[in-house]
Amino acid sequence: MYTENDYLMWLSCIINLGVDKRNQLLDYFGSAEDIWKSDRDEISKVINVKENVLHTIIRTKTNELMEKRLSLLREKNIQFVGVSDILYPDKLRVIHQPPVGIYVIGSIPDFTFPSVAIVGTRKCSVYGKDIAYLFARELSQNNVIIVSGMAEGIDSAAHRGALAEDNVTVAVFGNGVDICYPAFNKELKEKIIQNGCVISEYPPGMAPKPYHFPARNRIISGLSDAAVIIEGSEKSGSLITANHALEQGRDVFAVPGDITQKRSDGPNKLLKQGAYVLTQTSDILEVLRIEPEQNNKINSKNNKNITQALATDEKLLYDCMGENPISVDELFIKTQMELNNLQCVLTMLEIKGFIQKVSGQRYMKV
Repeated sequence: MYTENDYLMWLSCIINLGVDKRNQLLDYFGSAEDIWKSDRDEISKVINVKENVLHTIIRTKTNELMEKRLSLLREKNIQFVGVSDILYPDKLRVIHQPPVGIYVIGSIPDFTFPSVAIVGTRKCSVYGKDIAYLFARELSQNNVIIVSGMAEGIDSAAHRGALAEDNVTVAVFGNGVDICYPAFNKELKEKIIQNGCVISEYPPGMAPKPYHFPARNRIISGLSDAAVIIEGSEKSGSLITANHALEQGRDVFAVPGDITQKRSDGPNKLLKQGAYVLTQTSDILEVLRIEPEQNNKINSKNNKNITQALATDEKLLYDCMGENPISVDELFIKTQMELNNLQCVLTMLEIKGFIQKVSGQRYMKV
């Protein structure tokens, strides 16, 4: 009556049964269906859990509850992909303690293409946000899938960088995929779904819990060939992602940070421990052996259509500049842009190599 995928979905819904116990049961019984068909005594011989957990396993093995859950998935347009399903990403299947299944809204991309996780602190600097956007955008120009967690700060900037190139990006949640967290990222979530998908190992309706996110981070790194860490303290979630990546045999890159800032402690510590130094996108492409897409290089000075690679605000500022330096005040008067936004756009143009800063807070084209 039900498929193995359905039984794996049932298994994933037993929240007080950890992923390690789920995998232990799967290894022993061989399938989720056989776990469903087993009794309390058989299960208790395989895993050592409290009586209330055993009670939950047995109590939830009803057709009525199964139908209710399958109906909810259809209603919310959520797909469940079990570990035995052909759509389940191979990169994720081989990690330590893979989720028994993932809930998905959108389309799972072809993970035979290279993928890179870009993560960092929620309380990031403008510089950190800008370079997360830049690296994601330039990697996207080279057909690299961008994976992150849609958190405020670095994560959101990375997703937006990928979306700027209309590229595939994947957000991994620490809550049900039907819940937008943080709530203000609702529009970003919809755009990610249009260009990729949102993923979670937690069933619909599951609220974000602090202890969900460290576990979530192993999926972010597991879906990726490399992890990029941009700002974060030594105890931040981004460092947990880096540790998962190392355990999974992934390459880890860190962006050097200001040594006077706490948010630089994490990346700088990783660099001391041997992480790759990341200062330009080609650092990643070289390690992952990806041939750069020359036609898409936005830093090429020989590109006659250079402004086509710029966002609207970037083009507006760039067109106001010439070979002679111009001050921020003059640019403010010419463009009527909000000053904070103007400063951010100038930083982005400088990072991309289109302009350079000279003395007296003045800028000129390179």
